[in-house]
Amino acid sequence: MNKIDEYVKIISLAWDEALISYSFDSLSRITVVALEPDQGVLAESTEFVDVGSIRLESLTPDTEYKVSFNSETEKKVLSFKTLPAPCGELISSFAVLADPHVSEKVDNRKGRLFV
Repeated sequence: MNKIDEYVKIISLAWDEALISYSFDSLSRITVVALEPDQGVLAESTEFVDVGSIRLESLTPDTEYKVSFNSETEKKVLSFKTLPAPCGELISSFAVLADPHVSEKVDNRKGRLFV
């Protein structure tokens, strides 16, 4: 992979979670550490990876975050704000399912659905 193909990006935000996508040219363990508003580890990979995504869960709604995304070759500070918490009565819900790329493999390196 070329150095130009490496990235760390926030690709999805909700009121209680954020999804970070990344790609590197070498395998590494990933750790995401909160710098603001409170300090602490938000997520860690359980294996060495070079491409994928990592989900930050149980975040506080409507809050500005600053996190440090750390790999063995990269350290990047990201800032984002979670959405306000939903309010009001839930009057309906729906689901959309299209081309899920289901696999029977245990690992989940590329954001696909696995067992």
